[in-house]
Amino acid sequence: MNNISRFALLATVAMPLPTFAAPASDPLEKPVSVLALAGYAPLAGEGIAITLSDRSLPASKNFSSVLPGLVHDFDVLTLVNDLRFAGALGISVGGVRLTNQSSIICTGPRILVDKKPIAIPVRIEAVGNAGLMKAHLEVKGGVVDNFKNAGPRVQISIANKLQLGAASLPSKVGRTSN
Repeated sequence: MNNISRFALLATVAMPLPTFAAPASDPLEKPVSVLALAGYAPLAGEGIAITLSDRSLPASKNFSSVLPGLVHDFDVLTLVNDLRFAGALGISVGGVRLTNQSSIICTGPRILVDKKPIAIPVRIEAVGNAGLMKAHLEVKGGVVDNFKNAGPRVQISIANKLQLGAASLPSKVGRTSN
């Protein structure tokens, strides 16, 4: 290892992680670390809690959806993507903290988040500007409005204090050896 490589390694280890200050108008006024934004450190603050539960629908209705009224992986994905678009700083689904590497898939009757089965009803928690996220989800023609006909039942509540845990760091971070 040459001197430049040693210096780069020391600088990487010794330097504190950068933080981002929230805008002055943001209710989350304290800085948030990069690891917290990425999902690898705990995150606390105001936000919203969403519960998705199965809805029983009359058999006589003709729906285009597969098993209408049940919670599906694509319902969870739609909500998660809308929360990200609305500015969520961190999201957990069924107690599993999401990262850029997270997966939400359906295998048979179960929904897996990062290969961990989650229970129905599904609880989604998002830290960020609660009023903005709630308004974004409830806009006419939005995701919650679309769920009213054949989707799952949705309940949204504002939480003054949410605590999201940290996701596990990937086993290999950085470059691999050649």
